[in-house]
Amino acid sequence: DGSGDAEVDLDVDSGDMSIDTDEGSLDIGSGEVPESFPDGVPLPEGDYSVTSSMEATDPDGAEGYIQLTLAAEGTADAQAEHLQQGLTDGGYEKTGTNRMESNGQLSVTISGRGHGQDVVMSVLEDPEGQVVVNYVVTASDE
Repeated sequence: DGSGDAEVDLDVDSGDMSIDTDEGSLDIGSGEVPESFPDGVPLPEGDYSVTSSMEATDPDGAEGYIQLTLAAEGTADAQAEHLQQGLTDGGYEKTGTNRMESNGQLSVTISGRGHGQDVVMSVLEDPEGQVVVNYVVTASDE
């Protein structure tokens, strides 16, 4: 019937929020990489900052996803090369790469599978040179 109890925790100082129900949980925040982010998935080379993160899990904490967005230094080309190598070094099989350049903006998407997870990493560089790396990590059906 869609009704039930939910526990909501909001940190007004950080802006972090968590919602827990009997059907699962959702954590939204910024500032830190979630503790459950897989060790084998590479983070950007050099300095970076977390601009947003979201994690959803089922009641057992098993099935779900992590979405993470980071601002990074360097270039999209260099970060994409680092992330591709790091993904295979982390024990993931690279399942695809897509590179697109349009109006001075470079976008590289890298996908992989391993350790029971599907990983998609998107690296974007805008005309001002800001590099953004977005991750989506989900449970794999392998």
